[in-house]
Amino acid sequence: VAPPTYINAFGAGTGAVNTFQVVHGTPIVSGGGPQQLHVNLSALSAGAVWYTNTPTGISGIPVTGNTSYSLGGWVDIFTISAHVDVSINVVWYTSAGVGITTTVSNLATATGTHQLTSAGINSPSNAAFASIQFVVTELTTGSAGTFDGYFDAIQLVNKSTLPAYFDG
Repeated sequence: VAPPTYINAFGAGTGAVNTFQVVHGTPIVSGGGPQQLHVNLSALSAGAVWYTNTPTGISGIPVTGNTSYSLGGWVDIFTISAHVDVSINVVWYTSAGVGITTTVSNLATATGTHQLTSAGINSPSNAAFASIQFVVTELTTGSAGTFDGYFDAIQLVNKSTLPAYFDG
């Protein structure tokens, strides 16, 4: 069974460089504290979708086709408009790096401390790689959406092995 994949993401806001450390088997604890991706968005136009992702295509996370996975993570939301959704997605790729499909986690839609966003998912039969997306979506027309929060403790794990995650 493949070891779990942990993603430590850190960066801030739009236009910033977001860094992803992808580790197989052992979670990263860096600098004695947590590694989080802070996203602070304002005036999202109607229908806008903001996202950043781990490496894609053949540079993505190695996966096994037709296998059950658990995608988990925390979203700590300080402010969010009533018409904004937040999710963590998996994009599946073939061995040639061609996109197959995207699996969307359940949605976080309200302020709160460490709302778990997770999904029990199955990889497509021809999947060889995956990429994790951190997504904020403005759903309405004519409104300027806002979001301020952190993505943290993200992991993609073969469901036959569900370890605990520690992020400092």
